[in-house]
Amino acid sequence: MARGPDWAKPALLAALGLLCFGLAAVLLGSGGYVPWGRPLPSSPSGPSADVALSPSARGGSPAEAKASEEVYVYLTGAVRRPGVYRLKGGDRLFQAVELAGGLLPSADASALNLASRVEDGRHYHFPEVGGLGASSPAGALVSPSGSSPSIGGKVNVNRASEKELESLPGIGPTLASRIVEHRKKHGPFRGPEDLLKVKGIGPAKLKEISPLVEF
Repeated sequence: MARGPDWAKPALLAALGLLCFGLAAVLLGSGGYVPWGRPLPSSPSGPSADVALSPSARGGSPAEAKASEEVYVYLTGAVRRPGVYRLKGGDRLFQAVELAGGLLPSADASALNLASRVEDGRHYHFPEVGGLGASSPAGALVSPSGSSPSIGGKVNVNRASEKELESLPGIGPTLASRIVEHRKKHGPFRGPEDLLKVKGIGPAKLKEISPLVEF
């Protein structure tokens, strides 16, 4: 049997090697198969790839911010200690009533929505059973018309009685009496500075009650 030339074998092997290399390159280019390992995982995509921190995740939700605020409300009517009270934002009306010592036995509890949230500067009047205002909606702002001593929850020092003046922080019966007496002798107060003319009211006390009064 005749044999081919000796150089034919190396040439055939080289051709087969090139063919195998070409097939491997085609398979790798199409992503169909990687014979020496697992394919690399694709990079994550979609909303979970890069999630921005929400306001709550950064700390300080709107509800928490509101709870840190202070509000002032004015309670009158059938409560044990009528007056101006300081609460936290988001507190309920029943919490204000607790600060005032609770409702009187004569209070018309059915007319009150004690679960409502208090609002800054509000004047809440609690009616007695069968009394005037018993049909008013609970938590309603008392009308500033007429001779009401308060407007928008503030105590009007030119019209308030001694008892109503005592609802202010730091104002007892003696100071309340002096305010009324000064008002009778010298006429209405024109502004906060006029209160300094009343013996017993200094800059510190004036600063404390100024947000709660009007003229």
